[in-house]
Amino acid sequence: MPEITIPRTRAHLCKLFEILLANPEGLQGSEALNQLAASVTLTPYEAGLYESTGTPRFEKIIRFATIGDARDASECLLD
Repeated sequence: MPEITIPRTRAHLCKLFEILLANPEGLQGSEALNQLAASVTLTPYEAGLYESTGTPRFEKIIRFATIGDARDASECLLD
């Protein structure tokens, strides 16, 4: 079973888009990630670090998930 599921990632992205919409002047990526991390309960896996690099998993998961097109943002707005 995967440690991070597509529905959970989508829920995080929806929350991220809510944060971004509430800040029309824009946010630095790191600040948006900090606000997101503070507004959700991270699983132990998400809160951990990648062993090979020592980078936080949550940050990489979210940054990787935002590479896709804007379809996810429009889906969040329709929920």
